[in-house]
Amino acid sequence: MDGGTWTVNFDLDKAYTGNAYLAIAVTGGVGNVAVAVNGHAIGDLSYGDDASVRRAANRSGRYGRNEYTFPAGLLKQGTNTLGLRNSSAGAGGALMYDTFVMETD
Repeated sequence: MDGGTWTVNFDLDKAYTGNAYLAIAVTGGVGNVAVAVNGHAIGDLSYGDDASVRRAANRSGRYGRNEYTFPAGLLKQGTNTLGLRNSSAGAGGALMYDTFVMETD
């Protein structure tokens, strides 16, 4: 059993070269998340239990900024996907995301 997969679909008007950069801001929760762009693994998120999901998000939780660098060639013209697969099972296995920012050289 796993905690599920979130998919963010986005369109690009052209292909890119060089490096791409992804920043994921997490505001709390617990989880082990595999991060992929168009099916290619680019990194992982791992957060221990901070009680924010099941208790009180306004009193618990911690902010974390996670940054990844990957080849911009993984991005393509047209529809792209950012996949977030949480391998943490159970009701408490969830992360709260704040923002996703992707840039290229």
